Amino acid sequence: MINLRGLLHSDRFELCKKLTERVYRTPKTVQEIIPVYQAAENGTFQITNEKNSTNLYDRVYLFTDINYKQKDASDRNAVLTKWSRVLNALNAPFKLLLINQNRDFEKMKSEVLLKKRDPAYNEIIDSINGIITEKVNEGQHGIEQVRYFVITTEQVGMEEATAYFQTVQATIISLFAELGSTLIPLTGTERFRLLHSFYRMGNEEEFSWSWDDAFLVKKDWRSILSPMYFHEHKT
Repeated sequence: MINLRGLLHSDRFELCKKLTERVYRTPKTVQEIIPVYQAAENGTFQITNEKNSTNLYDRVYLFTDINYKQKDASDRNAVLTKWSRVLNALNAPFKLLLINQNRDFEKMKSEVLLKKRDPAYNEIIDSINGIITEKVNEGQHGIEQVRYFVITTEQVGMEEATAYFQTVQATIISLFAELGSTLIPLTGTERFRLLHSFYRMGNEEEFSWSWDDAFLVKKDWRSILSPMYFHEHKT
């Protein structure tokens, strides 16, 4: 027979209890769906809200593809070795996010498609642009994959968290550079745009945010990012 009273007061139980996932309360409004409690313009976000305790803060970085598939066997092994060194050098929780985002075709057209300058070549340009558009549609169906690196730290406040990220940022940027990848820190506005594209998919072009205006009129960023409604599924 298991001694339940003894188990609940044992060191083993306290360890298991500490390692279990946090319990999140059920959101009562659409604003409470967003797991962010404080946001700084520099991109540092507070993602837990424990009173009289330390909290979790994170920063998000965009990183470019390493082109692993295009390398031969020896180069792939070298990449894996460098990647292992990157992971071992990080003394903090982290995660990688691969997000499929809707592609802005209007922006793509302005950047990729050929411009018409000489009327004599308009027919050729139309033909080439048609091929480019067709290949884009066949390849990703209006979707582009974006890669993000998220690092988390437990600190007593926003100021301490910001100082920590400033300390480790140069290190992780250089580590990713060894892999042939560029690591770009996202600002608070860029992170808001990312959240907006997730919670309001299909309405990405509606995003608009200004820190100065928000402070002036005390605008709540949660109302701008959160979905219009959510469904509650009973269990």
